[in-house]
Amino acid sequence: MKLKDLNISPDMAVTSPLLSSSPDKKWIEAHERKLIPTNLYVFYVNNNCFSLNIIPNYFDNGNCFMFGYLKSIIIAMFSSFIEINNLTDELKLIYHKGYSPIKRIKDIPYDKNVDDRITLLYKYYVISVVSILDQFSELVALILTNTVKGLKVGKASFTKILITIDNCPREGNHAEITELKKSCISMLIEKIKPMLSDDNRRMIDLIYLHRNKLTHLGCYTFPIFSLHDEEGLFYKFLPSVWPINIESGITISDRDENDHSRFNSYIKNFANIDIIELIKEVHSIIIDLMNDGFSVLNTSYDLVKNLPFNKEALKQINSNREKINFTTQ
Repeated sequence: MKLKDLNISPDMAVTSPLLSSSPDKKWIEAHERKLIPTNLYVFYVNNNCFSLNIIPNYFDNGNCFMFGYLKSIIIAMFSSFIEINNLTDELKLIYHKGYSPIKRIKDIPYDKNVDDRITLLYKYYVISVVSILDQFSELVALILTNTVKGLKVGKASFTKILITIDNCPREGNHAEITELKKSCISMLIEKIKPMLSDDNRRMIDLIYLHRNKLTHLGCYTFPIFSLHDEEGLFYKFLPSVWPINIESGITISDRDENDHSRFNSYIKNFANIDIIELIKEVHSIIIDLMNDGFSVLNTSYDLVKNLPFNKEALKQINSNREKINFTTQ
C-alpha cells in the first residue's frame, strides 16, 4: 500500500485526545501499582495532564509545537516505565523454563526457544531503561535550557548529566542562563548525585555499556553465561567488560591443573549477580533516581513556566531536525 492511495481526509484521522480534564486511567493505575515514580505522576497531574488548552508562556510559540513536544516526552517516559515492568514480568516468568544439560539428562521438559527470548527481552529492557534516562535529560534540556554543557534539546543524553556530576560545578557556556536556572540545575545535581555514587553508578554504567553494544553490534556480542546451583538450577550472568567472548575461556587441550584458575579468572569478567537480580537492582535505582529528579524538576517547571517563551529550546529543536524525503509515486 502506498501513502498516496490512502484516504487521508481530516474526517478519517484518528488521534489521541489532545485536551484533558483529568488524569488518564492508565496513569492512575500505574501510579497506584507503583509502576512509575510518584513525582512523575505529580508532575503530570499538577500540570493539568499537559492538556493543550493550558499552555504556559515558556512553551507557547503560538502553534502548540513546543508544548506538544514536551508532552510527547512525558508520555514516552510513561510508556518506557510500563515497558520495563512488562519486560521484567516476562523475564521472571520464563527464566527457568529453558534448556539445561541437567534437564536433558533427567528428561525434564524445556522450551528450546527460551534462551533466545531472554536475550531479546534483556536487549529491549536496557534500551527502555536508557530511554528513561535520556527522556529525563530531554526534559532538563527543555526546562533548564543550556544549564548543562552539551545537553541539547532533541539530542539530550543522560551521559551529559553524568559528566556534569563528575566535574561539578560545570555550567553551560551561555550568558543568557539566568540565576534562577542556575539555582535549579544546582538543586537537581545535588539531589540526584547521591543516587549516582559507588554501586549505583557502576550499575548505570553497565546498562549503558550493554545498551551501546547490544544495539550497535547485536545480542551475541554479549554472551550470556549460565551457572547452576547445588539443586541443578541454572542462572544467567552478563559480562561486565567488552570485548569478551566465551571462546577465550575455553581450551581444546587435555584438562590440566590450570583449568580451574583459568575459569575463575574468566568469570570475573561477568556481573556478580544474575540477570533477574540485576534488573531488580536497576529498576529500584531508576525509580528512586527519577523520583528524586522529578522532585526538583516539578519545582523548576513551576518557576520557569511563566517566563518569556523559550526561544533557545525551539532553536535547538529546529537545528536538530532530520528528514528523509520520499517520492509520492
